[in-house]
Amino acid sequence: MTENIEWGACPVCGGRVAGEVDSWECNGRLHVEQSYDNPPTCENGCPLEGFAPRIDDLVAECGDGESGKEAAERAVKKEWSRMCGIATRVNPCVCGGTPVLKPEECRLECPDCGRMARPTPSLVQAIAAWNDCMAGLRKRDAERAGMGLLAKGVGLGVVSAPRPLSGEEIASCDSERLLGVWEENGCYREREVARPFPYTDHASLFDLAGVRVHRWTLADGTVVTSPDGWTEPEHGEVSQIIRTLTGHHLVIPNSAILYVAD
Repeated sequence: MTENIEWGACPVCGGRVAGEVDSWECNGRLHVEQSYDNPPTCENGCPLEGFAPRIDDLVAECGDGESGKEAAERAVKKEWSRMCGIATRVNPCVCGGTPVLKPEECRLECPDCGRMARPTPSLVQAIAAWNDCMAGLRKRDAERAGMGLLAKGVGLGVVSAPRPLSGEEIASCDSERLLGVWEENGCYREREVARPFPYTDHASLFDLAGVRVHRWTLADGTVVTSPDGWTEPEHGEVSQIIRTLTGHHLVIPNSAILYVAD
């Protein structure tokens, strides 16, 4: 049975949103899903395409004296309200930054530290993926702090990438060793340099004394020093996206990672 019902309020203007749903009974329960032909629309013409995922196979039970249409409308309104609620709660990044939407990939990214969530089909899913990612980082930091592995207030989430040293800073640096990073023609390499510091053409030098970083060792022998730690894959993810010390991003297949050391 196909019915045109009211979904709820528009997340843009607050106007009335309506659309078609298909419903059928099975084993005493009403199954409801969004019509493929007529997606929900706002009475004021606000663009809703790409806002939320398609409602698929909601299950509702008809109340006493409630028609199938009324039960379907109640279930759809509840689901629409849930998705609109997700869209209004975007968690800040663990570094304190405010994420921005990258509409071409429908994902959220922090402009301050470069952390990003996986691309998704809709805005609601992009926000949910971002919030899940941030919650996972905060939970991991709390667990590591509880085990005494992190100093108070220092964790995988809140650490900032060290900046490259200027010539004057290199000359006055007290450290005996610095990390040199080269990124040329799409290739990445790094190595420690010791005093007297040599002239390093096209390299950025970093003093890592007192800075929390993670060393990613890859199957081909490459070592990448990054402020980002390992993130447990979810939803079929097959790669890690990490920042280099120079602020660029590397996409590394999980199969190419030997281990990550603090």
